[in-house]
Formats: sequence, structure tokens, C-alpha cells
Amino acid sequence: IWLAFFLILGVLSFRQLLGQNYKGAIVQIPCATPNEVLNFYRGEDTTTIIKACTTNAYGIGSVELPSTGRYRIKAGSVWRSDFSWWKILGDTTYALDLSARKLNNIRYADRYTSIHSAINSLPSSGGMVFIPAGIYTVDSTIKVKSNIALIGAGIGITILKAKDNLNDDIIENANLYDSNIVISDLTIDGNKANQGDEAVYNMFGITMGYGELMARENILIKNVEVKNCKEQGIAINGNNMRVENSIIRDCKWDNLHVRGKDIIINSVTSYGSTNDIGIEINGSDRVIVSDCISNNNAIAGIYIYNSKNVLIDNSMLKQNGNGIWITNGDSTELCERITIQNCIADSNSEIGIKLWISGDNINWKGIKNVIIKGNILRYNKYIPIRIMSNATRD
Repeated sequence: IWLAFFLILGVLSFRQLLGQNYKGAIVQIPCATPNEVLNFYRGEDTTTIIKACTTNAYGIGSVELPSTGRYRIKAGSVWRSDFSWWKILGDTTYALDLSARKLNNIRYADRYTSIHSAINSLPSSGGMVFIPAGIYTVDSTIKVKSNIALIGAGIGITILKAKDNLNDDIIENANLYDSNIVISDLTIDGNKANQGDEAVYNMFGITMGYGELMARENILIKNVEVKNCKEQGIAINGNNMRVENSIIRDCKWDNLHVRGKDIIINSVTSYGSTNDIGIEINGSDRVIVSDCISNNNAIAGIYIYNSKNVLIDNSMLKQNGNGIWITNGDSTELCERITIQNCIADSNSEIGIKLWISGDNINWKGIKNVIIKGNILRYNKYIPIRIMSNATRD
């Protein structure tokens, strides 16, 4: 399972979580519901309210527990007796309960001098850093280590913005072969108008596994917005990678660039890459792109380069240079077993689906086993589907 580290964390009830030692500690409860009253009861007592608070407009409530002991929570009229920290963040799909890490392995970034400090305060076993609502100026790259989840209060609510002339990535993995990382529920603003020359500097929004710090496996990026990056918005390289329910826009080069094995891209909206591609799949094996929108990108909505076992399903490619571009590139590897199905390529300035076969070198391979079915290809400037080649040899 691609997020294997989640399996060791177990399932622990909220009563058990609050049974840890939190004397005098402020416990911040990120619920899903705004303006909801939370009542705290001690142990099995269901009549005496020890503490109460009301969640704010972002569904977050804060309370200071008076002493050690077990506590229960009633949200409105409903007892919250069996839900995890992840669930009360409003997302049950991760199944991360942090039971092995306990609450003392959750850090709140606003209680530290920086997000970096909050991350570095976690033990080697990892944990979660929660970044509350606000705009945070990033003055040096945020480096995320293995087994850490970096979670905001939501898109447009927690905003990480590159300072003028940061001239560096905003978030990247800290070490070679980092694994088991989650980034979720925040906006990243690359502030590209106020950055240096991308030929000199690396200026990605989120990069996991690119350059010298290759990631190993199990990276989840979910519910994020990445925008205005001078280079690529999100670039990931490794195995068992997942990008979901995210918006990536207005980056100069690729909005989303993936490389590796066993990659899932689901419900991603990518638009406005001024010089390049909405979603690029490069040198990869076993990739699924589903329910995505990739519009208004300079070269292509989706670009498949030197990859195999790729499925593009139920996605919209509109007003790009090309809708989908498949190529083997200048490579000795085949680009093969590609399926494009149930997609719409609409009003692209060149071709709906383009297959470009590079073959001038005798060692270069080509493209084979491509299935194109059940698609709507309309209003593209030149032709719905074109197979092209620069090969001058047989």
C-alpha cells in the first residue's frame, strides 16, 4: 500500500487520545464545522462541562485543559467518541490517527518562531505540523522530513508566499530518499514577478525528489493550490506518489511534473502555464490521470514523454497548444501501452491528440500500443489526431 506508514499508526479513539498528559496545554481542535459549540467532559462524567469553546469560521476551536485525565467532547448534541485528529480535520480518507505519535507529536506552527522550527521539533519518528489560517512569508525553503504531515487550514486560508527574491523552492524534501510525506490544505504562492532568473535558481512550489534529493516513496499532496511559480508548480520523483483535489496554475514552466512509478493524479485542475505544460509525465511507469482539467497551457494540456503503462481517463484538455502530446523523445526506451479514453480535447491551438515519434538516431525507440477510445475531439485548429515523426531513416 502506497502510504504504508499509515498502517502502523492504528486506530485510537478520541477518548484515548485525550487520556494522555496535557495539564495546562492548549489543545486546538480543527473540526470540519464552523461556529460549532464543543463541550469537554472529564472521564465518564456526561453532565459536568469542564471546558467549552466555539469553532471559528474555519472550523477550528481552541481550549485549555485544566489537568491530566481523560476527556470526552460533545459537538452540539453529538458525542465525538471515536474520531481521529485526521477526521476532525475534515478528511477521513487519509486514515491517519497518529496514535503511535500521540498528541505531543502534533505541532502548531504559530507557537514556534517558524514553520521550520515546528518541523525540526518533531522526533525522528515524525508527526504532524498544523499551520493555522494566515499568510506566511517564506524566507527560506521549508524542508519536510520523512514521516511528517504538513497540514494547513484550507486552500486560500493558509497561504505560504515566497518573499521577494527568495530565489529558491518553497517546499522540498529535506534528505535523500525521504518517504511518507503528506502536504495538504494550503495555498503556495511562488510570487514569480519578484523572483530572479530561473536559469540560475531553482524556484519550484513543491518539489519532492528532484535534483540531488531524490524521494523514495509514499508522497501525498492533497487539497493544495500552487500558483505563480517562476519554474514548476509541483515536481515529484519517486514511487507511490499521489496528487489529488488540487489546483496548480499560472506557473512559468510545467504546472505539474511527475517522474517515477505508481503515480496517481486525480481531480487536479492545471491551467495557465505560460511557457510549458499543464501536466507532464516524464520517464514514468504505471501512471493514472483521472478526472482532471488542464486548460490554457502554452505547449500541451498533458505531455507524456518516454513513459509506459499510462492511463488518461475522463479529463478535459481545452485551449492549450496541444490537448495531449505523446512522444518517445530522444530516448532508447519505448513509449508504450498508453490509453487515452473518455477525454475531451477542445479548442486547442494545434492538435487534439498528437503522437510525435523521434527516430533519427538508430538507437532511439518509438511509440507502440496506444489506445485512443471514447474521446471527444472538437474545434482543434489543425486536426483531431496526428501521428508525426522527424525520422529520416526506415
